[in-house]
Amino acid sequence: MKLRENPKFKKKEPDKTSRREFLKKTVKGIGTLFLAGYIGLIPIACKKTPFTPEPPPVPPHQVTVKVDFYNHTQGIIGEKTYSGMSSQPGLIIKVNDCPNTSTIDSKRIAVRQENQGGGLGKLINFSRTGETNTSFPEENTTYQAYLMNNTNNTDYNLIDEWVDKGIGYLRFTPNCTWHREDRDGYTGKESIINNAVSQLNNAINYPWAKYGSLNKVGSNGNFGIGYGYCNNYLGISTNDWAGANPDNCFNEARQLKVFLAEIFELTTATDDLNGHNTFMTITNPYDNGNLNPIGKDLWAYVFVKDSKT
Repeated sequence: MKLRENPKFKKKEPDKTSRREFLKKTVKGIGTLFLAGYIGLIPIACKKTPFTPEPPPVPPHQVTVKVDFYNHTQGIIGEKTYSGMSSQPGLIIKVNDCPNTSTIDSKRIAVRQENQGGGLGKLINFSRTGETNTSFPEENTTYQAYLMNNTNNTDYNLIDEWVDKGIGYLRFTPNCTWHREDRDGYTGKESIINNAVSQLNNAINYPWAKYGSLNKVGSNGNFGIGYGYCNNYLGISTNDWAGANPDNCFNEARQLKVFLAEIFELTTATDDLNGHNTFMTITNPYDNGNLNPIGKDLWAYVFVKDSKT
C-alpha cells in the first residue's frame, strides 16, 4: 500500500537564487564592506583646546635703575639713578658715579641685583676697569654696586693675579659646609679651629648683606678642617681639606694663623699670597694671630665679585 507523505516531514527544497540576484547581493555586500572601511579611515574629530595666542612682546620703554653704592666692608656710601630704554644696551655704571669715592678703590666694581633675604643678589657684572657696561632691565629696579675698600691700602691684585691664572674664585657656594677631620694620627684643640671659622664668618656678615658663611656639619661637608702631618709644613690646603701641623705650629697663635690662611686658600682657590705664607698677609703678626683688616678686605672681595649664589 502506498503511504501518503506526511507534509510535516516533507523535505525542503533548496532555495534557487538566480544569477542576477546572486550578483546583486554580492555587489551590495562588497559595497557595504567598502563603505565600512572608508568610514574607518575618516579621523574622528577630537575636542580641541581653544587657541590662546601669545601676548605680543612688550616694546622698549623708559625704565629707571637706582644704584646703591657700597664700600664693600664699610657700608653704603651713596646712590645714583640711571634712565634708559628697557632691554637696550647703555647702562654704564662707573666707580666715579659714586658721590663719595674717598674710601674706595678706583678700578674694581661689582654690580649685583638687590639682595633677597639678606644675601647677595645675582651678579650683573664685575669689572677691574672702573666701570661696568650692561643692558637696562625690563622694568624699574634697584641694583647694588660694591666698590672695594681702600682705607687699609689693601692690594686686591693679590687675588686678581690668581684670577688671571684661571682660579682665585670661590671654590664652593657662598654658604658652604665643613666638618672636623684630623689626619695622620694628629689632633688638637677644636676651639682654635672654631675661632678661625668664626673670624672668617664675621668678615663676610654685615648689616647690609650677608655675603656667605662657613657652616659646620657632622660629616660630608664641602671640605674638612683639622690637624695633620701636612707634609711636615706648618699647614697645608688641598681641594677638600685645610690643616695645621701642631708640632710645627708651636703655640695656639701660630695654629690660628695657619688655620685662617689654609681655610682662606682652600675656599678662594689661591695660594701663598704675595709670594709667601698667606698668614703673613691676612693676619696680625703681634695680635695672637687674628684676621687683620687686609685679610677681611681680601676675603670679602672674593665673595662680592663671584657669580655663585
